[in-house]
Amino acid sequence: MHLHDDILGAILERIDSQVSLLRAASTCKRWRSSIADTAFLRRFRSLHAPAVAGDYCNYSPLPPFPNEVVPKTRDPVFFIPSPSLSSSIDGGHFSLDFLPDDGILRRVVDSRGSLLLMYSYWRIGGAIVEDLVVCEPLTRRYERIPSPPELRGATASSCFRQFYLIDGAGTSNFRVLCEHYMDNAMHIVVFNPDDDDGREYSSSSWEEKDISSSIVTPAGLSWARRLGRAAGSWYFYDTDEEDRISNMLILLDGRTGEFSSSMLPANENWDKRSNNFCVADGHDGKPRVCTVDDGSVMVFAMRDGDGQWALEKRLLLEEAIRGLPGYKPWHIKCLNILTRGPGFIILSLAAIVKWTVSVDLETMEVTPGVEDMGEMVYRCELPWPPVLNACVDSRP
Repeated sequence: MHLHDDILGAILERIDSQVSLLRAASTCKRWRSSIADTAFLRRFRSLHAPAVAGDYCNYSPLPPFPNEVVPKTRDPVFFIPSPSLSSSIDGGHFSLDFLPDDGILRRVVDSRGSLLLMYSYWRIGGAIVEDLVVCEPLTRRYERIPSPPELRGATASSCFRQFYLIDGAGTSNFRVLCEHYMDNAMHIVVFNPDDDDGREYSSSSWEEKDISSSIVTPAGLSWARRLGRAAGSWYFYDTDEEDRISNMLILLDGRTGEFSSSMLPANENWDKRSNNFCVADGHDGKPRVCTVDDGSVMVFAMRDGDGQWALEKRLLLEEAIRGLPGYKPWHIKCLNILTRGPGFIILSLAAIVKWTVSVDLETMEVTPGVEDMGEMVYRCELPWPPVLNACVDSRP
């Protein structure tokens, strides 16, 4: 029976996942042609959430491993396949062994969609030399990004810097934003590949970005401490020269590269928690502010009505951890947030003997945690538009 193209398209749009769509594309030339159509891909993306391939973490993990997957890597970065796709995706396709093996141990510093931002630095004399790479593991493509010209030769003590991936503004699918500090002030420069006409990127593609009208503080923004990433955006809080903080939360929108701010509840002592609060994704994909203080975990969410942050959940750790393997009554006195990830945080509860627990931000369930997943878990999606037949195994 021959289906009309419109009917075939309507059927294919109802395929439940991107991986299943890739399998369908390998069925026959007609299906592949229909799926490769730009209009079809646009409709499919509007109906289905992006497919998560898995998560990248820095440092070598210690057991127990998430999903019982033992990662193997030659670099201090490992990949954990998504549980929903682990049977369909060969994790080997997400190895980073295609990056130049020039003795540089790179770490993931950001991810966006199917892209990773890798960073490494070393010192020559007192100056810092940097290696910055944007890569797409599944397609094994990478681009080296030159350092901002104002940072070349700068020392670590004279210029702190962080790098972030944001959406492209033209034909390119990415830009890189650099946050750095000089003369007791925060500066932002943005790298746009579309600004470079040559085959190799040059430092002239970095441009200064003025954020003075986006973030208004009494004395200007002198230092922003990074809290974490949620809903595709990065969050920071403002500190003064004495490391005291206000209740201002600063947001870097990963889609536009623009900055904005919101206010945390004024009745909370945020300065007291300056080293023990973070931002992470909730299970609904919306941001959550998490704090650990006086034996409690508190989760704040932004209200839909007025856009104000409000307490959503509170957990008394002493009650929650009692009975877990390795529990000691004095553990509760040594709280520290180790890792923030999609829908969870990992806490260290012991100063001398490492003992960690994971807190689910939806259910507030506490379970034994993984000790060394790094500060952040970096989510990686399958490329879009899809790379047909790139990651599907050969099973019929």
